[in-house]
Amino acid sequence: MSDRQSRSITPRAAITTFALLAFGPWAYGGPGTTPEPERRWREPVSMVGSEDGAWLYVSNRASGSISVIDTERLSVSAEVAVGIMPADLEAVPGRGLLLSADEGSGRLDVLRVRGPEIEVAAGIQVPPFPVGVAVDPGGKLAFVSSLWPRRLSVIELGGAGGAPTLTLLGSVDLPFEPRCVAAVGGGKVAVADAFGGGLAVVDGPGLALESARELDSHNIRGLAMSTDGDRLLVAHQTLNRGARTDQNDIHWAAFITSNLTALPMVAVLSPAEDLARSGRRYHLGDVGDGGADPNGVLPLADGRIAVALGGVDEVAFGPEHVSIGRRVPVGRRPVTLVEASGGGRVFAADAFGDSVSLVSLESGARPVSIPLGPTPEPDAIRTGRELFHDARLSHDGWMSCHSCHADGHANGRLVDTLGDDSYGTPKRSLSLLGVGETGPWAWGGEMPSLGDQIRKSVASTMRGYPLYQDQVEAIEAYLRSLPPPPALESTGGEGTVVRGAAAFRRLRCARCHEPPSYTTPRAYDVGLEDERGRATFNPPSLRGVGRRRSFFHDGRAGSLAEVFSRFEHQLDEPLGEDELADLIAFLRGL
Repeated sequence: MSDRQSRSITPRAAITTFALLAFGPWAYGGPGTTPEPERRWREPVSMVGSEDGAWLYVSNRASGSISVIDTERLSVSAEVAVGIMPADLEAVPGRGLLLSADEGSGRLDVLRVRGPEIEVAAGIQVPPFPVGVAVDPGGKLAFVSSLWPRRLSVIELGGAGGAPTLTLLGSVDLPFEPRCVAAVGGGKVAVADAFGGGLAVVDGPGLALESARELDSHNIRGLAMSTDGDRLLVAHQTLNRGARTDQNDIHWAAFITSNLTALPMVAVLSPAEDLARSGRRYHLGDVGDGGADPNGVLPLADGRIAVALGGVDEVAFGPEHVSIGRRVPVGRRPVTLVEASGGGRVFAADAFGDSVSLVSLESGARPVSIPLGPTPEPDAIRTGRELFHDARLSHDGWMSCHSCHADGHANGRLVDTLGDDSYGTPKRSLSLLGVGETGPWAWGGEMPSLGDQIRKSVASTMRGYPLYQDQVEAIEAYLRSLPPPPALESTGGEGTVVRGAAAFRRLRCARCHEPPSYTTPRAYDVGLEDERGRATFNPPSLRGVGRRRSFFHDGRAGSLAEVFSRFEHQLDEPLGEDELADLIAFLRGL
């Protein structure tokens, strides 16, 4: 066992660890010394409460640590380094163990906890970019979602009564990038699309994908079982491609809504069932008072449901079957919730506030804020990231930039904005990953400046107040910091990709998609008209093209193969079956 795996943090050592992490090596410099606090971002993203309710374990994505909060004193008792970029935290029932999915290291770690003490007891490598973890109610299986590889790993939890063990049983390929996972019993798990509306059910012991269906939704950031186990609760947003981004449609919630959908488990576990017909949808906003970017879902012991509204810094709550319409303010960008002992109170992890809020759902009292540690002054990228996720930039708080471009990526939906200076011409929402290198911007390439595109999007799509220049510059700095999406695994071997690259050159695809950005600054008539007869478009970058669910400005092609076989895009003659397969393998690897 490595030093990292065997490290045990005693109460004294835990407090010392927190002091060193928070204040630097001079924290215990002797009488008369003044601590020099280390200011850093923590960014809490996941929380788990101890079984007795005395402790709250908070996973910090930016600092690679877990903060331990004393729920009676409402203060941080310890902060322990556990990884590089923790993404999710889940308890193993009845064993005093937590599972931590670390996106930065590609590991699932087992943490043994005793009050403020934390010991990294075991760990295992999983497919890269693990972002979600769930534990089967029986405590014998764990499920880990890996974002960019599009995989769900099934792990056996062993060592009951002794040292915990992890055994990777295998991984299941998914048709979308997953994030949220929820164990639904019987060794099965529900997996939600990180960007679009996909929902899959996987049989863990059988390593089988039982179903993959599409909900009328996107930006799914909350997934939980109801307290009685009869329903799967899904927090998401919904776009109406038939509505416009004028002030009227946004104000009356015709363009975009924030929702909680309750899906009967009978329907979820029946692959042939139409989920759209069987589910019940609740609005998390009201006319004139939007509730953008719903995140974590928490079924409460008294039967009510609470939802973190990340875009407007609030928690919505209420009884299912009636309304989840009451709202209370918390800190900046709440992302996950834990019920406090005694009922009627909820802890909210405020990702951009670097704090945890304790809020009463009854009294209306102001929330108690528990800072996780000192923070630095935000630079332009940090400020831009916060603005990107801030729905207060939009009319009535209905949407943030993140609402349509979750984590900077694309939701695959068609939206009717004034991006092309017309209505009635809905276009596919584009990924912003790597956008700083793909100018000019907009489908027609009319925007030579990324800053001008940002201004226009806030004004004509979000219908917000005009941005100040420093806000534009900050959002642009954040967008320029986003790398292109990782390539999807190519099909076939190296020879296939080499032949596909040769086909790309032979067909002169680089005329419009020139490496290394795989686009060009001009606009071209490629024979594809929109509803108003416009046929000239700026070519989108092909980086990450294998991850797209649809193609062309209006999504008329449902696969890369259709682009060439059905629409014969820029071909003088049809491609042979083998050359088409080679070309697709090359494109999937971009």
